[in-house]
Amino acid sequence: GAAYSAKRAGDRLTLTHGRTGREEQYEVSLERDGGSRLVARVIPRDGAPGARLLLSDLPERYRSPVKRVWREELVRRSMSPAEAGAVTRGDAPLEAVARRALVRAVAALASDQTPKARALVIDFVDLMDLLDEKIPFDAQTEFAKVKAAGSTELVDVARRLGFST
Repeated sequence: GAAYSAKRAGDRLTLTHGRTGREEQYEVSLERDGGSRLVARVIPRDGAPGARLLLSDLPERYRSPVKRVWREELVRRSMSPAEAGAVTRGDAPLEAVARRALVRAVAALASDQTPKARALVIDFVDLMDLLDEKIPFDAQTEFAKVKAAGSTELVDVARRLGFST
């Protein structure tokens, strides 16, 4: 059998050694690092120093469930009810809805460059990344229009959309 078994309850993860039965508890959360990279934060309950792991730091076996949770969270947080409903009902594939939503969010930067609007774009970029999709050319075109209109405070968004700054 496996050396450890894992049991999750909310943000708490309990690892139990298969042979000894010894349990170790951790608090696990998924968050952004600097507003643009997804990280897993793992803090032992015994007070030992924790760790921040990038998705790429995790083995593929553990990366897949984390990606699934992040996809669900990004869909819930970022998509309109109509967009999420189309995906849930099977009317449209998630990839297609995410592409359209990203283009819409980037175009909206022309009139709204608040932190919330920028975070929405980054959420959709993260979703595209989790879906192993490329940034749509239409989104880059829309961003080029916003940038050409004189916007200078979108460096974080520009980088995530593939623009050099």
